Amino acid sequence: MLDALVALPIICFICIKDKKEALLKSLALGCIAIFIGSYIVPEPNKIIWTYLESGRYFILAIVLLFELTAILTVYFALKTAIRQQHDPDISIENSINKYFGEGTIATLLSFEVRMWSYALLASKVQTTHFIGEHYFSYHEKDGAQSNLLGFALLIAFEMPLMHLLIHFTYSPLAANIITFLTLFSLVFFIAEYRAVSRRPISLAKNKLIIRYGLFQPLTLD
Repeated sequence: MLDALVALPIICFICIKDKKEALLKSLALGCIAIFIGSYIVPEPNKIIWTYLESGRYFILAIVLLFELTAILTVYFALKTAIRQQHDPDISIENSINKYFGEGTIATLLSFEVRMWSYALLASKVQTTHFIGEHYFSYHEKDGAQSNLLGFALLIAFEMPLMHLLIHFTYSPLAANIITFLTLFSLVFFIAEYRAVSRRPISLAKNKLIIRYGLFQPLTLD
């Protein structure tokens, strides 16, 4: 309990300069530690642990609310940037870095925001919105875009059948979890399908900017 609620937060605040990021990481690590402790600590010794187990859901709800608020803020900022024909990649990166700083978490969130942006706002993104003087497409090479559409259709047809099969043969909870993960993968394939035709490879002066689907752009001299 001391390691989870005292040592971990102290280490986070010492090692991480951004105090907001340190707070989020210490809360997340504390919840994980409490979750692990609920299985390790014997039941007769759970005098205080039962209260911690109940409190972790409240903390997780606060963290989730904070994350959703930040993502919605980024979403509306991105929508405005797209309307003004700014580079969507730069708009996403600047919005994420504004709230979460630079690092692995910001990179993962940029990917997630990019996924939802192309799943919901792809029709408003044009190739010419991206930085570059010359643009090159790749979505028709070897049927890349049609393959993505095929995977999306397979997932959509398979999902209700798999849900019913797992629900009646194994567990309703497992069916719901697997269906949720499958639905998330379906959103990814739809976003990837839309992104490959809109995110080009481009030449900008002495830079080559390589973009592919939803993945982070790579800039080369």
